[in-house]
Amino acid sequence: MKRILCMVALATLTMMSSYAQSVVSVKVDELVKKYDGIKGVNCITVSKKIGLELFKKKFAKQLGKEFMRGVTGITIIEYSDASEQTCQDFRKELDVFASLLEEFGDKEEEKDPDQDYTRCFGSVSKEDATLSDFLITIEDDEQKMFLYMEGVMKVGEDKLTFDD
Repeated sequence: MKRILCMVALATLTMMSSYAQSVVSVKVDELVKKYDGIKGVNCITVSKKIGLELFKKKFAKQLGKEFMRGVTGITIIEYSDASEQTCQDFRKELDVFASLLEEFGDKEEEKDPDQDYTRCFGSVSKEDATLSDFLITIEDDEQKMFLYMEGVMKVGEDKLTFDD
């Protein structure tokens, strides 16, 4: 009986984890649908069928081959030429990820309009030394970009130090 309860609990946790990841992916897809075609916004989504290996090779130089091995999809939203209103609306859209994933970094940066804007989200498993559903938004004077990496990426326990 204990084994059955353990199996049911494990299956439930696995389904909840998969559900959370699929919800994040759906939310990212909704962002792409909403902002693709808006003036100054460029969206690209790559998967195993469409150019993922090329992107993984490029990112592997900065992030490492082991990290990129677990990536199953990449979405990039570049909005450097978008209007200020579009940029502000896009930033508000990112709040949905705060309820789905862990947010890393200093939130005080958001309050000073003179500073660069950065938000980073992900799901960390310290036991497995993995990061899944990794999202980062970076803005400076010249460039504004949102990057989403779907999958389960190995980062190593020594690199799981997102705390301030």
